[in-house]
This record gives sequence, C-alpha cells and structure tokens, in this order.
Amino acid sequence: MFKHSKVLAAIWHRQRSLDSKPRQNIPNLELIQVFPLASIQSEEHLAAALQVLDNVSSREGLDDGEELYLDALSGLVGTYEDVHYPIAPSSHSDMLRHLMEAKGMSRASAHFG
Repeated sequence: MFKHSKVLAAIWHRQRSLDSKPRQNIPNLELIQVFPLASIQSEEHLAAALQVLDNVSSREGLDDGEELYLDALSGLVGTYEDVHYPIAPSSHSDMLRHLMEAKGMSRASAHFG
C-alpha cells in the first residue's frame, strides 16, 4: 500500500471512530485527484503543496472532507519541512530576548525590583 493510502486509511479510521457518519468524514476525493496526498519529495512538490494549501484554506465554509484534506496535506508539508528546514533549539535567554523584542520591552521595563 502506498504511503498516501496509509494516511487516508488512518484519517478515515480515526474519523469513523469519532463520528457515526464515516462517508462524510473522509478527505475530499476531488482534491485528492487534483493533488494526491503523498510524501513531499522535492522543493517543486513542496511549492505545489503550499499553493494547494493556500488555495483551499482561503475558501469560505469548508466541509469536513476539505478540512481533513488540509489536515493531511499540512502534515505532509510539516514532515518535509522538519527534515529539510530544521529549526535549531533556542536558549532560554534567546527566547526571552525574542519575546521582549516582540512586545517592545526593554531590559529596564522588564525589571520588577
């Protein structure tokens, strides 16, 4: 069985256990035919997947199948990005510095003493 078939099966089984109407809770088959759910293998494939995510997520009133499709495709994109674009862990001081800058705080304004 292909990887994307396993993903679909897992999503379908998960949703089936949560809902008594499993046929309404499978990823949108039309979207799968246009852009199959498969492991991202290249930068070109990643760019296409991101375009599909952008196009579908900008729609109003997504149905359950479209939501599941977006969830699955997002997971595939995330897996590719985790491998090809890892984010180095930050130190506590780097994280604090970032948060202070994001809030427009200085060291003096953070001093509570």
